[in-house]
Amino acid sequence: MENKKGTVKWFNKGVGFIESHDGSSDIFVHQTAILMEGFRKLNTGDVVTYAEGVDHIDRRCAVDVFVIEPARV
Repeated sequence: MENKKGTVKWFNKGVGFIESHDGSSDIFVHQTAILMEGFRKLNTGDVVTYAEGVDHIDRRCAVDVFVIEPARV
């Protein structure tokens, strides 16, 4: 799978959307797809890398999500 880059559009209660930097449509993200220790959370504006996958009902979603640049607070 090819890694993509995007910015977290919003994230609340363990789910959200990432706006892709390549211009493709926004992609769903679930907290279980976030690669980090402890409590898995994203903030609006975080820049992330991710791969595209499908969830249990064949919806397009982000997997292997990793924050490369935290949002400025």
